[in-house]
Amino acid sequence: MTSRRVGRDPKALLLYALNGDLPYRKLRLNDGQAVEVLTEGRQFVAAGIHPNTRKPYAWPRALLSREELPVVTPEQVDAFLDELAEMLGGEVYQGHEASTADAPPQEHLVGDPELVAKAINNLPNRDADYPTRDDWLRVGYAIKAAFGPEHEQDALDCFHQWSARWDAGSTDPGDLEAEWARMKPPYRAGASWLYEEAERLGGWQGRALEFFEPVSGSLSGATGVSEKRTTYELLSVDDILNLPAPVWLLQRHIPESGLGFLYGRPGCGKSFVALDMALHMAYGLEEWHGDTIRTPVGVKQPTVLYIASEGVSGFKGRVGAWLKSRSLPEAESRFYLIRESINFMKAEDVGKLVETARSAGLPRVDLTIVDTVSRALPGADENLQKDMTLFVSACDAVRLELGGGVLGVHHAGKSGDMRGSTVLLGAGDYVLRLNRGEGETVGSLKCEKQKDGPDGWEDSYAFLPVSGSLVVSRVDGETPVEDAEVVDPFA
Repeated sequence: MTSRRVGRDPKALLLYALNGDLPYRKLRLNDGQAVEVLTEGRQFVAAGIHPNTRKPYAWPRALLSREELPVVTPEQVDAFLDELAEMLGGEVYQGHEASTADAPPQEHLVGDPELVAKAINNLPNRDADYPTRDDWLRVGYAIKAAFGPEHEQDALDCFHQWSARWDAGSTDPGDLEAEWARMKPPYRAGASWLYEEAERLGGWQGRALEFFEPVSGSLSGATGVSEKRTTYELLSVDDILNLPAPVWLLQRHIPESGLGFLYGRPGCGKSFVALDMALHMAYGLEEWHGDTIRTPVGVKQPTVLYIASEGVSGFKGRVGAWLKSRSLPEAESRFYLIRESINFMKAEDVGKLVETARSAGLPRVDLTIVDTVSRALPGADENLQKDMTLFVSACDAVRLELGGGVLGVHHAGKSGDMRGSTVLLGAGDYVLRLNRGEGETVGSLKCEKQKDGPDGWEDSYAFLPVSGSLVVSRVDGETPVEDAEVVDPFA
């Protein structure tokens, strides 16, 4: 019989003497609970006041000495955890692996400090929602991760403030700061989890609105965004019939100010198609493989901003091959590439994107291409409606500020459909799907959705080798270009 400590029943700690060496073990159950084997100098509280129940830790039976404890071997501990994992469903981790198991990249957990603070202010601390000490600590860990090491004091202040709002008692400040000092990375939850908790438990809507306040509010004077109105516009039938017809940036494919997606399986050539569209527009060509490109009034050609979070090193060869195939090495372009990852889950990053365009003297960006959507969502869950709604809000902010449209290059899921929440499909004004098998030279581009025009059509495109890269050519629309040695226009 061993000693058993109770802090908050039915959770308990059991003491055994270990005969041998055993690294720290953790069984993470599928339901989120865990069983830990506290070896390697791990500590536990033997006496004191539980921070949630405000009652002393209890030992229902007398605390045994080290010599009186039941002795177990490392093999017995491993066998017990393995059997428990099989019975309840879960996976056993050990040593450092137990601490880092399923931990995401830590920088993905950091959020905007002001927004994180707003989320914490809107996060209730009810005993019904966070009934255990582990629940309390989980919030503390997430706060520490969300603020990042540069704002640790702000994080501690927020944890103090949130803990003080506990509706079932009070938290000892000394105990809080002692636990805070023990919170070490890697963390598993951060800003995104706190936003979700504030939305779920407090009805907070700050994430969805964040992009339209700090981004639009700070730049509205430069972009001509109208001031807030106190009433809604009413349209009569005559007004509706006299509305201007939808305007295409790229006929059939891309409306002037829409949000859309080009998706397909990895390696099918999505980026080649998106880049081909972008360069045709930015170099002022009149059409893209037979479809008209609209040039904005008063300028020579559309402006395209390409955010390349994947495959940046290959763009030199791709652009060079395209220029050679079009005999345009000296032509003036309105194409701009950003080769840094931009987090569309953070208002700060979206605002920086807009400021970048402004600083470069771009009063309007006709098309912003995000390649890929996944790289613009670090730490987010593509299957969560809330996270994808936030991404759509960010795209709306970019469209509002820069005046043009946004095209997201996205991956297909295992089923072949567009990956992630149906929010993306619903929010897209247009959805284009590229199908091309591995090693095949011809693929098909299908319009699966077109809000203001016909959909369901499909065109074939050849992916032709040009000096180590590929160029895109519509099979039925024009004569494919010939392979040629590319002269680097940027050398």
